[in-house]
Amino acid sequence: MAAGDITFFDESMRTMLIGWAGTDILKCALVTNAVPPTAGDTLPELLDYTELPDVAGSYTPGGESLGNWTTFLTEDAGVVKFDTVSDPQWTQNALDTTDPYWGIIYNDTQTGDPCLAFVDLGG
Repeated sequence: MAAGDITFFDESMRTMLIGWAGTDILKCALVTNAVPPTAGDTLPELLDYTELPDVAGSYTPGGESLGNWTTFLTEDAGVVKFDTVSDPQWTQNALDTTDPYWGIIYNDTQTGDPCLAFVDLGG
């Protein structure tokens, strides 16, 4: 994988079909390489991965909102598009001792924080 690549978990479609609502909030959380995500992870949830600690206030556990499911996922003329309401940004801080390797996109509204996809940040 190259930095910036997005991979959907194999379980994503099944997870979405069992009850995600248009008002569900999607977030992107930053995680370490302690447990690298793979497309084949079974029923991936945010707690399956090691999230960055909040050392110097530059990262808030749980990550940043990407908007709700209705605004994140759109379709036009048979083309599905994933786009965020705002582009999350995190400030680098010299006190942070852990580098993020992955951005995990997950549903913050559903029990267990089921994961949709992950972004390679290049570690």
